[in-house]
Amino acid sequence: MSAYMTVLYPNTPDAKIDPEYWVKAHMALVDDAFKPHILSWKLVKFSATPSGDPPEFSYQVILEWDSLENCKRCNADSVRAAPVLEDIPNYSNVGPKFIVLGELVGERLKRSTES
Repeated sequence: MSAYMTVLYPNTPDAKIDPEYWVKAHMALVDDAFKPHILSWKLVKFSATPSGDPPEFSYQVILEWDSLENCKRCNADSVRAAPVLEDIPNYSNVGPKFIVLGELVGERLKRSTES
């Protein structure tokens, strides 16, 4: 069963994140370090809350893993994780605030025939 890792980056006045570097370079490191266990990933930029207030977080990373066990094992492996963690200053001056793991319990995907 797929597992998900969510990483949130704080939205502070001094925070700088380079999403282009993250997508092109950092995720290549992640893919190399943890293949074949990473199934997909997404980078989401937050712009506002529903009330229009600034969001608490600026970016969310969602990594889909092939299993919760492999996610835990790979992230606990300091040799595999080291290049990924050492690369963070290349795209961000703030570290991730939260890293949480979980398993998918429900999903709805839009069908191509739906509008």
